[in-house]
Amino acid sequence: MCVTIVANNGEIEIETQRQFFEHFGFKIDEDVDNDSPFFDCCLCNMDIDGVLKNLNIPYEMDDNGSDFIIR
Repeated sequence: MCVTIVANNGEIEIETQRQFFEHFGFKIDEDVDNDSPFFDCCLCNMDIDGVLKNLNIPYEMDDNGSDFIIR
């Protein structure tokens, strides 16, 4: 199961680097160009925990440990 960031009480589901960038305005990996196919890949191999902590975005994990819940 892929990693998902859930925001706004489930109204927004972020599953790719592009969606993360569009929602938060920050890139997860500065080395990936916006027109790269990797910009549309899932978040499974990304350090989402570290990125959210660095951006001071509070979150909780869901019961399965695969979704980051942002309130």
